[in-house]
Amino acid sequence: MRRIRSARPARRLGAAWIGLAVLAVLSVLAPSASALVVHSARGRSFGVTLHRDTTATSVPGSVAAAHAAQLSRQVAGQPGGDTGTLTWHNGPVIHSSTPYLVFWTPSGESIDPSTQGLLSHYFTDVAADSTQASNVYAVARQYYDQSGFADYRQSFDPGTQVITDTAPYPSPDPSGACAGSIAATCLSDGQLSAELARLVAADGLPDDGASSSELPGGAPVYVIVLPSDVDVCLTSSVCASTTFCSYHSGSASPPYLLYAAIPLYPVLQDPKACQFDGQTAVQEPNQSVADVALRNLSHEQVEMVTDPMFTGWWDPLSGNEQADNCNAYGPFDPANGTNPDAFTPVLGGDPSLGTAYNQVINGDHYYLQSEWSNGDSACDMAPALPPWRRASAFPRVPSPPAAR
Repeated sequence: MRRIRSARPARRLGAAWIGLAVLAVLSVLAPSASALVVHSARGRSFGVTLHRDTTATSVPGSVAAAHAAQLSRQVAGQPGGDTGTLTWHNGPVIHSSTPYLVFWTPSGESIDPSTQGLLSHYFTDVAADSTQASNVYAVARQYYDQSGFADYRQSFDPGTQVITDTAPYPSPDPSGACAGSIAATCLSDGQLSAELARLVAADGLPDDGASSSELPGGAPVYVIVLPSDVDVCLTSSVCASTTFCSYHSGSASPPYLLYAAIPLYPVLQDPKACQFDGQTAVQEPNQSVADVALRNLSHEQVEMVTDPMFTGWWDPLSGNEQADNCNAYGPFDPANGTNPDAFTPVLGGDPSLGTAYNQVINGDHYYLQSEWSNGDSACDMAPALPPWRRASAFPRVPSPPAAR
């Protein structure tokens, strides 16, 4: 993903997080629906999925804009330009995960029960098909760290892992992070992460440990869903109402907490801004606005698995993480996140009627984006298995390097 820096000085963090800003080489010619990593005033990193037609270079403070000329020369100097290949940056991946679905809805706010129900059911389906090679999550297994593969192993119990948080929203953040929001109610990411930390402590929920080089088995990942009238901003000019669809991040110091923010504001206000598939109709195979939110959710979940600490797998030319190479329909251009197979093949339904689906997970239909595979340099909806491997669950991948 592309990186941007805040104009305010960042406080010192661990080397694993600082290295991201120092080492990344960023692409700059992003058309619609690209992605970037934002560095906050506190030095934290965020993997952000942008709205359609929002470019990385248009975001104030982006490293992509500051280094446009330099990066153009670097990419131009590569044979064939950026091929989209992700490389490992010596950090951890997630080997198994335990997702928690958090609906932050204080008094006076609500999320439709049918939306909550579909999101919860989706997590149940994804967990039920864990270890299978039949959907987008399985594409991630080819990526690894020193301990093993980024495995598709999720466990989910809706009785304990669906949480309704009724704590009131805080007063406007005095940092001015919400200054650019067009919504009546706005939260800063600082407020979001502070509430998550409070909730985890109050409810005795698990965290992701104290190590920035290895995450625990069954690593908890928190997916925070906000109502459709609530905005969330990373900086005064980077908000869900104006700029992005969703993002993932983590706390800057141990004990770590990995999380994704899924605001429903952009999904309701302009769903095609977050479902850039080349179709006019909004695809809702389950007849719910949550169908669009699930595309954002799967994007962030996969990237949390393969790049949880921003030291995992990303393209050193563009800075893209795994899902970013397949972010939008368009010509094959991984640096800018477009691919003709970003939302194909369609398995059923009618795209002209908004009923198309391209994933069958635990027997249920969903419309998600594809995920980048280094193995075949393509955007895949499931692992591309060679004929001699089709009896096994996953394709052959290189062995992780030995720990030093």
